[in-house]
Amino acid sequence: PDTLPLPLASPRAIQPGTIDPLTPAEKARLALKDTFGIRALVNRAALAGINQWMNHPEEWGGGMEAYGKRYGSRWGRMAIRNAVELGSDLAFKTDPRYDRCDCAGFGPRSRHALKRVFVARRDDGGDFINVARLAGAYITPMLTDQWYPERLNTWSHKLQSGTEFLGWRGVNNMVKEFWPEIKRTVL
Repeated sequence: PDTLPLPLASPRAIQPGTIDPLTPAEKARLALKDTFGIRALVNRAALAGINQWMNHPEEWGGGMEAYGKRYGSRWGRMAIRNAVELGSDLAFKTDPRYDRCDCAGFGPRSRHALKRVFVARRDDGGDFINVARLAGAYITPMLTDQWYPERLNTWSHKLQSGTEFLGWRGVNNMVKEFWPEIKRTVL
């Protein structure tokens, strides 16, 4: 449970047909909100709580000091990932927001949601390899596993962590894609 990003963040998405690109300053503000906003902090607290309950990593033990390590680790991972993604989005002129599909049907919309894990929408509206998400997924554990116990600071753990993050990104995209229907059904 090292990479589980709870979908506590609002299902922020660009509505179909909306192509207004973000300025670099707007991308930076969005990254700051995604790092320091109340949803991000609550999300990290919840994930640290899950890690505390599961005693992961077990070397950190129990108690408030261990919870503090887990919270700091979760927040540090998110902050580093957001910084890597922001830098990549700026460098490659890609939009960090999820853009909902203007297509119809479960299959096409699901394919769009999963495609957006690997293919980003450029500021000019075109598509480009999602360097930001891929870099964020794999560079983050390369840096942050350094503070984990030695048994977790391995290449296999780093690759597993990045791959799991991309999988959860796909789940998150599905929630964002189908949020209007979910909201109508549940709320």
